[in-house]
Amino acid sequence: MIRYKKQEGAKASKQKASLITAKSGLVVNTADDVWVILPNNGKGHNLYVGWVHSSGMPDDEKNLILDVFVYYVRTKAASTASGINTNVKPFMSSGIPTLDRIKAIWSGLKTNQKKGLNQFFGTLFKQGYKRFKEFHLFTSTHLDKLRVNELDSSSGALSDSEFDSLAKQ
Repeated sequence: MIRYKKQEGAKASKQKASLITAKSGLVVNTADDVWVILPNNGKGHNLYVGWVHSSGMPDDEKNLILDVFVYYVRTKAASTASGINTNVKPFMSSGIPTLDRIKAIWSGLKTNQKKGLNQFFGTLFKQGYKRFKEFHLFTSTHLDKLRVNELDSSSGALSDSEFDSLAKQ
């Protein structure tokens, strides 16, 4: 877990630089607005965190959000870190929302947004932030569970004879 401190004479929203090593081996300065986490231009090459740095949210919330991003950059694929950033940004741009706010908007979210928020709150809880236990409990128990099994005849899929005919062709 990284702790960020204000620099002497810097704006209140500017965080002290911390160097971390991404899973790819690249060194990232967490005070930068763009973290280059892959040596090539693949998916997730850059992680744009300037929205956190420039936000008016309290520093402790910025630090929590950046802690989650640091965890993903260090331990997960670049595309996963990028996905978490993309999926939580619309809901965190003013700070971490309350659980009541999450519950109020939950039914209108896309599945990827729900999964992103679940991963975000799950990571905070795993990092020892016990106050996010209820957030993670809610998000993990309210994920979209609908799975389509194309081979299940009870859900409108092909009948056995239709499937056999198709398989023979």
